[in-house]
Amino acid sequence: MIKPYFYIIKFETLDLFYAGMRYRNSLPASEDLLIEYFTSSNKVKDLIKEDQKPSVFQVLEFDDVNKLADYESAFIKKIIGSPGWLNENSRRCVIVTEEVAKKISIANKGRKVDPEVVEKVRQSNTGKTRSPEFSERMKGHTWGFKKGEAPWNKGVTGATHSDSTKQRISETMKGKEFTEDHRKKLSDARKNVADVECPVCGKSGYPGSMKRWHFDNCRGRLKTVGEMLRTEK
Repeated sequence: MIKPYFYIIKFETLDLFYAGMRYRNSLPASEDLLIEYFTSSNKVKDLIKEDQKPSVFQVLEFDDVNKLADYESAFIKKIIGSPGWLNENSRRCVIVTEEVAKKISIANKGRKVDPEVVEKVRQSNTGKTRSPEFSERMKGHTWGFKKGEAPWNKGVTGATHSDSTKQRISETMKGKEFTEDHRKKLSDARKNVADVECPVCGKSGYPGSMKRWHFDNCRGRLKTVGEMLRTEK
């Protein structure tokens, strides 16, 4: 019987780890991990593309996929933000069974988008032009990925605009004034944003601020990979 599994892989030369789970596998872990399946992490895939070779550090098989998801989430909450770990997300995996997928499909069958929404989208895109550089970048990245792979910009952080782009943005924003109605909408939108909790220190707050000062940047993160592994025993 093929079982879902939790895994940890390691890049020996870089002393980097990544933990995850796999429950839609059609092969046992010994024939699947790093053979057919190379994790869902863009960071891991990028390192592999740079000829870094990961190895299997640990594998735990589970009979119950929900227990597997609970275990993975609890484990990653302990190590996320710690030096040596590539994990960036500690949210519990949403298990989509064939039955659930079928129900979603049935619920969406025949659903039509409101014509008013379609018109708003059309109007918002009317007159938009793309620079040749942008078009080339899209060709080089978006269409270069195989089916199932993430877009080139998913998970990218720390990107900066060129001076010419900054200048265009500046010129576009000059003289713009926000109406009271617009300010109210911004305020209401903020109120509807749920606070997030840092998995390292447990503090909660607005997503933007929390991402800047917590998660990967949290001062309460574990000191070393070795310390995390000792606490897991």
